[in-house]
Order: sequence, then C-alpha cells, then structure tokens
Amino acid sequence: MEKGNQKKFAYVILLSFIFLLLNNNSFAQGQDIELSPVYTSGSLKGQVPQGGLAASSDVSLGAILLDPRGESICDGSKTVLRYAMAHAIGGDTKKIEYLKKGLGVTFDYTFNSGTAGQKNMYWPIFYCSNFDIDKATPVLAVNYDGSKAKFDQTTVTINPDTIKPPSTTTSTSSQSFSFNIENPLKGGASDFTSLVKIIAQWIFNLAIPIAVAMIVYAGILFLTAAGDTSKVTKAKEVLKYAVIGLAIILIGSGFVTLIQSILELGGTGTTQDQGPGLPVEPQLPTSGAVGNKCSKDRDCVSGLKCSNSICQRPTGNLLGEWCVGGVSCAQGLACDKTNDSIEVIDGQTLGKCYQP
Repeated sequence: MEKGNQKKFAYVILLSFIFLLLNNNSFAQGQDIELSPVYTSGSLKGQVPQGGLAASSDVSLGAILLDPRGESICDGSKTVLRYAMAHAIGGDTKKIEYLKKGLGVTFDYTFNSGTAGQKNMYWPIFYCSNFDIDKATPVLAVNYDGSKAKFDQTTVTINPDTIKPPSTTTSTSSQSFSFNIENPLKGGASDFTSLVKIIAQWIFNLAIPIAVAMIVYAGILFLTAAGDTSKVTKAKEVLKYAVIGLAIILIGSGFVTLIQSILELGGTGTTQDQGPGLPVEPQLPTSGAVGNKCSKDRDCVSGLKCSNSICQRPTGNLLGEWCVGGVSCAQGLACDKTNDSIEVIDGQTLGKCYQP
C-alpha cells in the first residue's frame, strides 16, 4: 500500500472512531429524570411525602425523562422509547417487579402506602427496546438500577383521616429493628440468570471501548508505517481482528432479541405486542391546548409544540398554565405539584407553573 493511501485509510479509521463515540453517547445525553411524589387522597392530598408515608394513603409518582429529543432519542438504535416502574418488593432489591410498562417520556404510577412498616421503594426506568423490560434486558437504559431517581420511604404513621381520640389508658409496645446487608452487585442479582445478565452487560460495556481503542491503534500504525511492510501488515491484522470482534459484540447483543422475535411470530396467545406507533393505553380525544397529551407537534394547536408528552409553548408555559415538571415552564418559573391545584388531564397528573 502506498504511503498516500495509508494516510487516507488512517483518516477514515479515525473518522469512524469519532462516529462510534457520537453514536454510542447519543442516548447518554438524556439521563436526567424528574420524579415527583405527591399524595392524591385524604387530607394530605397535594402534599409531598417527607420522611415517611402516612398509612392507607394513595401516592402518585410522576416520572419524566428530561431530554428535548423526546421519543426520538431511540432513533439511532432502531427501537422505541419505553418506560417501566421498578418496585423492590418489601424494600428488597433482590426481588424486583416491573409495573406500569408502556411507551413515552412521561408517566404516572399510583400505589397505596398500606400499613405502618411497609417498605415503599420505586424507581422509573426509560429504555430503548422493541420488547418489555421483563422480556429482554435493554442495552440502552436510563436509571436501570435507580441510581439517578428513586422513591424510598417507609410507612411510619397512621392516616390523619383515621386518627381516633387518645384513650385514658397507657400502653407499652416493643420495638423491633431490622438489619439488612445490601447486595454488593449493582443491579441486585438474586439468581444465576440475573448474575449472567449483569456480567454480560458489563462485558459489553467494556468490550466496545477496547475494540474502538484497537481500531485507533491500527490507524496509528498505518500513519507511522512510513513504507515499512511489517508495520503495515501488523496494522491490517490489528484492524481485521478489532472489526471482527466489534461485529461479534454488536451482533451478539441483538441475537437473543432476534431469536425472541422469531419465536413470538408463531405464538398463539390472545395478546399481541403493540407496534412502535401504537400507544399502550387508549388515547382520549384532546383539543390540542396547553396541557393536553400529545405524541407529535401536529396533535397541538397552531403555535404550540409537543414536548414532554404535552402540548406546551415553544419557550415554556406561562404562569398558571399546566406542566408535567419544571422543564414545561418558562424561564424563571417552576412546576407546582404540591397543592390542590394538581389535575389529571388525559391520564397524566399535571401541576401549574408558578413563580418560586
């Protein structure tokens, strides 16, 4: 290979490396999540739980993925943006169930605080996939382990609505304390299958930068070969095996998903997986005004845009207008979801923009 052609080839390799970095980090840009807890029943309605939950109270958790790209965040992976509410049963991160699964950048989940002592640990997950999270482990996910946004409060008091006058007699009660050792494995692997998934994900995250580094190394060898055929041959070998390894990594990560999709084609069940363009829940008719639910700009009236799953003004909603979070309001305003002004519109719990 001539020296001029070697340099051109090396430049192509470096440009490919830059493209891989940009493509791999496109999903990581939208990693901020807003989680808003609020009481939705009883005398505490509209208040934010603090320190512990009142017993027998309904609590709503509003989650939103703060990214201006919205659902198009997954376009680079040829998948759709999905969400799920993870629940650590009894506060045990080894026993996780996934609740309220669907499509979109925002959703609400309501649970009951139960009796005193109940552990209430929930966190929202947003991920790119063509399958629900309990069917296939997503490669691209935000807050998968709850490290960015998590609700974790124990039911410690009785509901104020059920308080009875104190009796004239006194009583003593014993207290018990629990001691738990947290699972040192991030992700809470509770069985061999979960452990394998975590190890596979770790290897995948480690292998991609190694493969990219080897491609860059091959490019450097090409640039410094200066006509030395032995260096050119070595660079070709490094590049060949790096590309082969990268291809195996990328193909292998989607191989299981491919097999699952093939197997599901022959399924005889009564339920079907909804396509990327279909909503999980029935859509109520909307007028396209500020605060109405939307999926695209054309769902909103002229002058509004669809952002964070609601119709809002391009520069943010004004004082007193509906919002899903602070990102919905104009500069200098915040979203008030802590009082009786909250309202459920098109299945979403919205607050109002206010001046803090």
